[in-house]
Parts: sequence; C-alpha cells; structure tokens
Amino acid sequence: MVSFEDQDLTDAEFRECDLTRARLTGVVMRDVVVDGLVSNLVVNGVEVTGGRARPAVSSSVADALR
Repeated sequence: MVSFEDQDLTDAEFRECDLTRARLTGVVMRDVVVDGLVSNLVVNGVEVTGGRARPAVSSSVADALR
C-alpha cells in the first residue's frame, strides 16, 4: 500500500490506476475530473453513484463524524 501524507498533488494525473478501496481523508479537491468505472463512491457521507444521491449513513452518524 502506498500512503501520501501532507503532499501537494496539484495537477497530478493518474492513468489506468486501480484505486479500489482508496480513502481520501481531509483532502481539498477543486476542478476534479473522474472518468472511468466508478461504483460505490461516497463523497462527504453521500453515495453519489447510481441513480440518485442519497446519504450513505444516517444523518446522526454523519453529524457525529463531522
């Protein structure tokens, strides 16, 4: 496993990478483009893949995590 901590990856490009079970915690993401097979993507506690966006955890659990 590779771990990045306190790194500036501005303008980084990842091609043909397997990021299965990757965790991005405390990150800043602006102007991000994701193009590929994406499933079970949770952003700030909200499942954003498949039909409609819905909370991935109950609101009380999400509040406790904040």
